[in-house]
Amino acid sequence: MNLTAADLFMGVTDLPVFAIASLKGCWHLGFTGCQIYGLSTGVFGLVTIHTLAVIALDRYIVVVRTLNPRNRMPKSTSAIIIVIIWSFSIFWSALPLAGISTYRLEGLGTSCTFNYVNRHQTEVFYFLALISFNLFLPFLVIIFSYWGIYVSVRRIKRELSLLMDSQAYANRKRVQVQAEVRTAITSAIIVAIFIVSWVPYGVLAFYGLFGPPSRPVQPLVSMLPNILAKVSIVANPILYSIGHPNVRKRMTALMPSFLHRSSFRQVSQGTAQESINHNSISLHELSNRRSVSS
Repeated sequence: MNLTAADLFMGVTDLPVFAIASLKGCWHLGFTGCQIYGLSTGVFGLVTIHTLAVIALDRYIVVVRTLNPRNRMPKSTSAIIIVIIWSFSIFWSALPLAGISTYRLEGLGTSCTFNYVNRHQTEVFYFLALISFNLFLPFLVIIFSYWGIYVSVRRIKRELSLLMDSQAYANRKRVQVQAEVRTAITSAIIVAIFIVSWVPYGVLAFYGLFGPPSRPVQPLVSMLPNILAKVSIVANPILYSIGHPNVRKRMTALMPSFLHRSSFRQVSQGTAQESINHNSISLHELSNRRSVSS
């Protein structure tokens, strides 16, 4: 929900202003409007990446450490984490307004972003700190989390292959892991889309600060990463709708034409669960019989 809120706010504040400026061919809100636009875009962008990092870490804890769907993060803990994410993002995005740096026009002059072309020592230091704490560190958390999930899933698959003679236990393991693995895969796809959207932007910013002064960034070239960066706020809702089973279930419930299909799926899931329970009981009884026989 926090990721959804960040994408929604960015879509409401960023895309309409960018679209109007593109139609007019120039920036139409003046210097103050540019600072406000840069601030809002910076806050929502940083909230998105930090939220993705927390989602990855949460999936790592659930999949690797517990493997128990009942061990969920308390709502109070989630609320505290969300407050920290927003406070941290607002802090870094507000520093340019405090005089450390500034927001400037980019590309064809139709949007504003962090100043990555001014090579003053203070602004270079701010940019490096911004990238380190708001890009590199979250990506390290994401890479560590999903690598741990991948290793854990491989280990679980090997365990299941060794337990094929105990079908009931294997089925129980599959039911326990299945939902969280699906969520992890969905989150990994979202992170991949985010990386594809923002890595060109980061590369462009580094070139603007440390590239040869005789070959500055061309306006049209700097416009392309700006457009790619906005794709993430469109891709995230689509990926969640397609990939998350709970979202699909709620969407199906809202559509009368799919009510019958939803009911059939629920009955099928119930039958499958009863079959698993029956197999578990049978295995338990079999163990008791073996104990009595021995």
